[in-house]
Amino acid sequence: MRDLTTPLQQVEHVPKSGESSLAGKYYCELQWSALTETATLFAKGIALFLAIIAVLTGYIAGQKVSFEIARLVFYVVVVVSTVATTGSLFLTWGLHSGLKNYERSCSQLDPALFEALGISKFFARGRRVLWITATCSFIVLVSLVAVLARVVF
Repeated sequence: MRDLTTPLQQVEHVPKSGESSLAGKYYCELQWSALTETATLFAKGIALFLAIIAVLTGYIAGQKVSFEIARLVFYVVVVVSTVATTGSLFLTWGLHSGLKNYERSCSQLDPALFEALGISKFFARGRRVLWITATCSFIVLVSLVAVLARVVF
């Protein structure tokens, strides 16, 4: 099982200046949970979608399927891929925004510690990795659709 502790749980020095810092810590914990669950679901969804498209492409390429059925499958794959890609872009944008909000929330708990640990670089790297992963998934999807188009037509 993955370690889902937040950076705040791993740091001993969290200000204890009253209810506001405690509420801020709980808010950061809530944000962290939402981001990890969303990212996990996103990764599993992309993996499942790409696997299904790969299986369909392999089936059409490996079996003697009539032209009409192959063409229908191709059009269905294109439409579903367009809808899934649009949803993935919105989800990627949402995760990117969520990371920025989480960074802002964490930095407000203890700005000096946040700056001393260089956590802003960690968040910037996380946002870059998110967009790189989304872009690579899109390239794989386009490649599979291109292979399917080549096989069908």
